[in-house]
Amino acid sequence: MNKYINTLSILGFSLSILFLTSFTSDNKKTNDWEINKLKGKVKTMKESSYKAITTVSGAIIKDTNKTEYVANKDKYIIFNESGYRIEEMRFTKNGDVAYTFKFTYDENQKIKEGSLLHDNPEYVSGYSYIYNEKGELKQEEITDYLGNLMYKSIYIYDDKGNIAEYQRYDYTVEAYYDYDEYYDDYYEVDYIYDKYIYTYDPSGNVISESYYGEETSSNYKYLYTYNDKGKMIEHAYYNQDSTLIEIAKYTYDTKGNVIEEKYYTNGTTLDKIMTCTYEYDSKNNWTKCIIFENSIAIMIKERKIEYY
Repeated sequence: MNKYINTLSILGFSLSILFLTSFTSDNKKTNDWEINKLKGKVKTMKESSYKAITTVSGAIIKDTNKTEYVANKDKYIIFNESGYRIEEMRFTKNGDVAYTFKFTYDENQKIKEGSLLHDNPEYVSGYSYIYNEKGELKQEEITDYLGNLMYKSIYIYDDKGNIAEYQRYDYTVEAYYDYDEYYDDYYEVDYIYDKYIYTYDPSGNVISESYYGEETSSNYKYLYTYNDKGKMIEHAYYNQDSTLIEIAKYTYDTKGNVIEEKYYTNGTTLDKIMTCTYEYDSKNNWTKCIIFENSIAIMIKERKIEYY
């Protein structure tokens, strides 16, 4: 089975390391139900986020006057009966649809193509996917509404089917000149190149992620630690000088959801504690989540779930 990575923040409110939408937090390619940590045959899911307000009496209520930052977290997803998303909508602070993603799949549930739809045609884009002879995703291309190439992603695998390297090319930049020391001359560049390198433990969990940027010196490295259930319990962040910047530690409830994140500056000084309380439906999917930072409620997330 192909192994995939999701280095998104576990609760969705802390630092994102890398956004690769096809990856799951336990690194195994499954479907979008598992990516969204959903149980059962979910047909649709609407997730809404609100700024949390604590009243004088101590009650925690949601602020319905949304900012764009909070509204950008809202989403409505339609899944097929195999658990793959076929449509995803994002919203403005007024509740209007900001843009829509649509996806189609082949008979093996491999994604064939996608599109981003927007009222402004200049924001419309298309997604195409190429697979290798083993059926592993090899290349993704994103084009604009005129069909011009904007981004290209390349995936390289190890002999166990893990993604060993991820390369991203950005063609949306204006051409610029870079210096070649070997030829002692400048050459024209029409894209920006980024690369991510991954290593794994014997269980297929990613244990290190290294970023290399051609355009910047902001190279960094993350190291990950897991418990015996394959849940990430710690990640450490190092900058380009191999200096330890931060360590985050995670605690889970019995249903596998994160209930606490502790962040340590330089690995030793406790900087903040993020906690989350949940309410669940009969399928053990959470329907409400209140997020706290240093014991102060900062956000409320709600989910409405429809099943097949």
